Amino acid sequence: MWSGGNDANTKEREPLLPKAEYKMTDVSADRGKQRSAGSASASDDKKQDYGTHYDALYKGVDRRALMNTGADGLTSEESSYRLEKFGRNELVEKKVDKWKKLYLEFTRPMALMVWGAVMIETFEAIFESSSYWADVIVLIILQLVNVFVGWSEELKACNAVSALKKNLQLHATCKRDGKWKNILAAELVPGDRVLVAAGA
Repeated sequence: MWSGGNDANTKEREPLLPKAEYKMTDVSADRGKQRSAGSASASDDKKQDYGTHYDALYKGVDRRALMNTGADGLTSEESSYRLEKFGRNELVEKKVDKWKKLYLEFTRPMALMVWGAVMIETFEAIFESSSYWADVIVLIILQLVNVFVGWSEELKACNAVSALKKNLQLHATCKRDGKWKNILAAELVPGDRVLVAAGA
C-alpha cells in the first residue's frame, strides 16, 4: 500500500492496489458473533460501523490509502497518476448533438400546434377547395423559419455559456512537492492537501 507522503526507503512508488485485494467488513456477521459471545457493547458497534464506512473502496482503492498523505502533500508524479486514474474534479457535462436539438425544435408544443393547423388546412385543400393550399404553404414556411431561428439562437447561447465557463475557471491552493501551489480546481485529486480560507 502506498501513501501520498515521501518515503526515503522506497525507491519506486507502489501502484494502487486492485479492488480484489480489499474486502469490505461484514458488519452483520461480526455483530452476530459478538452478541453470541456476550462481549459486545453499543460503543463497539458504533466503532465498527465507523471503521466499515472508512474502509469503503473508492473506485477500487482503499480510502485510507488515498487519504494517507504526508505533510509535504502529494508529489507531481503521484498527482498525475491519480488524475489519470480517477479523472478530473469536475461534473461531466451532458452534451446534446446539434442535429438532435434541431429535431427537438420540430417537436415543441408550439411547433406541434402549427403542424396540426397545417394538417387541417391540407385536408380542407384536398376535400373542399384548392384555395387552401396557399394557407398550407404559408404555415409551412412560417414553421420552418421559426424552427431554424430558434435552433440558431440556442446554438449561440450554448457557445456563449461554454466560452464563459472557460474564462471563469476555478482555482485552488494545494500542497504539491512540499510547496503550496495554485492550480485549477478541476486538477485536484483524492488525497490532496488543500488550503481553505474564509471568503471575502
